[in-house]
Amino acid sequence: MPNVESFKSKEEYRKWYSNYRKKNNEKLKIYNRQYIKKWRSKNGTEKDKVRKLLYHEIANNKIVRGLCEVCGNQNAEGHHFDYSKPLEVIWLCPVHHKDMHRKL
Repeated sequence: MPNVESFKSKEEYRKWYSNYRKKNNEKLKIYNRQYIKKWRSKNGTEKDKVRKLLYHEIANNKIVRGLCEVCGNQNAEGHHFDYSKPLEVIWLCPVHHKDMHRKL
């Protein structure tokens, strides 16, 4: 990939990068999958185990996915305050979940 400084402007770089991503979409997907898999094998152990356990309990109808506690949206995600308590979550829509992480 060329250096950002080799372009005359940010707009020119953005245009080139957008075209590059379109042309190499499949190659980049494969690279990203491999990168994420490698990263998770090193870094994501505790969080991944907790998330997997929560989704397993939801799939087996032992826990019911709730509504967003802020706005009532049905598309809610579980937010863990403490990963040592994997089934204690509050339910937040993606927007409020991101806001929660920004505040923390």
